[in-house]
Amino acid sequence: MSATVIEKCPYCGQFVLPCDCIGTVRAENKRLKNLLKGAIRMKTENQILDYLMHDNSLTTLECQKQFHTSELRHYISRIIKRGYNVISVWVKDVVDGKKVKYKRYKIAKVF
Repeated sequence: MSATVIEKCPYCGQFVLPCDCIGTVRAENKRLKNLLKGAIRMKTENQILDYLMHDNSLTTLECQKQFHTSELRHYISRIIKRGYNVISVWVKDVVDGKKVKYKRYKIAKVF
């Protein structure tokens, strides 16, 4: 029997139960591997949602550095389908002398 470990949320400081560790599970068939991939996607989606819910905004580059995925658009789309109101704003900037344009995503606050 394994002991239950409680982790501290890095954004709000509340103590939560961690997701089941699937990194050590070895899938022998394709169906189980697909289930594991879905669990990893859901975990990343929930991490992104948790980050945005704590009054943070996120760009694709920031998402790549923090969550190790470049699929922010995909996760934002899924979060919107779950009923959250996500705002996206186009940002124009100059980086290394070149004009760049990217989106910054944030959860809309309801007053």
